[in-house]
Amino acid sequence: MGSVDNDRLELKALIKIINEYDLPIKTFLEVGSRNGSDADFVCKKLNLKPENVFIVEAHPGFYKYISSKFTDYNVFNYGAWSENGELDFHASLDFEDGRSSLIDRDIYKENFKSVTVSTRTIDHMIENDFKSSIDCCKIDVEGASYEVLQGFVRNLQNVKALQIETEQKVIWNNQHCYDDVYNLLESTKFKKVWELKLGKTQIDSIWIKK
Repeated sequence: MGSVDNDRLELKALIKIINEYDLPIKTFLEVGSRNGSDADFVCKKLNLKPENVFIVEAHPGFYKYISSKFTDYNVFNYGAWSENGELDFHASLDFEDGRSSLIDRDIYKENFKSVTVSTRTIDHMIENDFKSSIDCCKIDVEGASYEVLQGFVRNLQNVKALQIETEQKVIWNNQHCYDDVYNLLESTKFKKVWELKLGKTQIDSIWIKK
């Protein structure tokens, strides 16, 4: 579920928390974007330099759209994952549908197509593509949040604020839900400071470094 459909409540909360805690944010990473609007929103609210904004989008069509619309941002066509390689990605044929994912589920029989995408860990991207540490990060990857964090080990310590979407129950096949994600973040010295339940399926939460 994208924040465009949720009146950007989580992004407004993220900006408020960054200001309240006086966090020095110079770089922003959005993992799973769909249309680039969330990264643009954060960039403008925090007065970031466009060259310090990074967007990672696995969907080939969404990537092309973002790259053409936001030419000043750094946009990468990778599937963020726990390891580097290639995987099948379930890509929506509807550009308003934000449920595309690297993990399978029952809805992908119609209105989606399977495409092979290159997967990269966030650590690999930071060290080889971005060549910049990340101060603030937003992760919305439809069931794959845990795997993204597994590939974000060495550089997660530099993140000062993190907004992440997780599931309250299993929706994607054999996925890790919010308990696993939360335990992982708490073990890496993050503190949850905000949370919003999105119906009975997903949760948006914001974390800051302790």
